[in-house]
Amino acid sequence: MTKASGDVERTLRRHDNDIVSIYELLATIQTKLVEHDRRFDRVDLRLDSLETKVDSLETKVDALGVTLATVLEFVRPTR
Repeated sequence: MTKASGDVERTLRRHDNDIVSIYELLATIQTKLVEHDRRFDRVDLRLDSLETKVDSLETKVDALGVTLATVLEFVRPTR
């Protein structure tokens, strides 16, 4: 084995190790992405629930406004 072929083999081993490390990092990133996707799905569900509650409260406030206007018509003296 010549010096040049030893250098090539060392370089190939280093590249092989680098490639393995890259695949391990990609697997870790993929796992994190799946975790984040699940979390975002839960957050979306909570936001949808809150949006529904806010819409319901808005409807109730609108109804109270109409009721208040009706009551004020009876209470205020007519001009």
